[in-house]
Amino acid sequence: MIKGFKDEVRGQIEVTKGDIQATHAEFVQCQLDDHCCETGDSTILNWWIEINNFTKKMNELKKERLVIGYKIQEVEKECPQYISGLDLSI
Repeated sequence: MIKGFKDEVRGQIEVTKGDIQATHAEFVQCQLDDHCCETGDSTILNWWIEINNFTKKMNELKKERLVIGYKIQEVEKECPQYISGLDLSI
């Protein structure tokens, strides 16, 4: 299950990177041909960095959520008398 999740995330990252590269190429061509696009390379690079940082943080939070879920399951199994009536869903 975890391997499948990792593969899915990696696949989505590759799709996003491909989209960004294609968009960058379109911006560059537009800038060369029509001078219609005023988005500088540094701005696009900053977007790229921001998306990568967001993706990394999102993956970290998903992992953290899984760990917390497993801890909740452990508590539910070991101490069911304290769990009744509580909503511990994530």
